[in-house]
Amino acid sequence: MIEGPFKQQVLAKNGPYHNLANDVVFNQFAVIKTWPLFNKKEQSFADDYDKAMKKLKEEKIPNELSKKFYGKDLFQYLNSAKR
Repeated sequence: MIEGPFKQQVLAKNGPYHNLANDVVFNQFAVIKTWPLFNKKEQSFADDYDKAMKKLKEEKIPNELSKKFYGKDLFQYLNSAKR
């Protein structure tokens, strides 16, 4: 289970599995690199996406969004991911 749903479903007092909060723990152990897939007929769109993502990464926008929504920069783990 990923951390966000764990917090919402187990740790939150109104979570559906809160009754297990003293019995289970969350351990972060890995990240999985993912890539978007595009229809090969949409090469122009894929190129535009790559350009936009490059700019966002240069400005560290994904890192800031990760901190905002997950409470930490999850991108720090991508450099150590082997997959």
